Amino acid sequence: MKSIGHSAVIIIILLPIVLSLISTTLIVHAGPLMHSLIDKDSRDPKNAHDTLTYYYSYIITDTDELPKIPGMTDAELQHLRDVRHVWRTGLLSMATGALLLAGLMIYSWRKKTLHVALEWGSLVTIALMIIAGFVPFDSLWVWFHSLAFPQGNWVFEYNSRIIQLFPPAFFQDAALRIGLLCLFLAIVTYGVAMVLRWLAKRKMKTTEEAKDVTEPA
Repeated sequence: MKSIGHSAVIIIILLPIVLSLISTTLIVHAGPLMHSLIDKDSRDPKNAHDTLTYYYSYIITDTDELPKIPGMTDAELQHLRDVRHVWRTGLLSMATGALLLAGLMIYSWRKKTLHVALEWGSLVTIALMIIAGFVPFDSLWVWFHSLAFPQGNWVFEYNSRIIQLFPPAFFQDAALRIGLLCLFLAIVTYGVAMVLRWLAKRKMKTTEEAKDVTEPA
């Protein structure tokens, strides 16, 4: 790959992150999908539905209080409060990353390197999603929680209330859908890159043909 400039390199690095955050946000905030996963995986679907609906409203409130969910211990509620912080940080990171990516894409478009950046960025994203598909979910789960919750308050007993409402299978199914959506978005981005590459070649060819016509014999 020829030198394509710093902006294109940043796009290649940033694109997998932004697509992952967008996919996570879309899946997590898709109420009907999440509720269908509850029906499929929860050991107490009725209370899990109520808890998730309440938790959506809790996330957007500016409070440091623990969520009010009957039957959960303080440790479980403290963890859900920490999840709220991670959730909000993720939304802010997605918005910031998307704005930065958009700015870099405009700059790369002007530098005529956007198609290369999107092509390689989408290929990197596709490769990462495929690799993640071969990693055991438990390993990814532990890695993410160790990173997001360094205080370590995310391990609960099998019969705890939080696990009864939202068992590992619920999160595994959600993660699968996030990965598939991210893969789909990466494939679409690759298609866009191919169209942009074709347009760039067509423009170059048209310019060369026009130059040949105007040059004196």
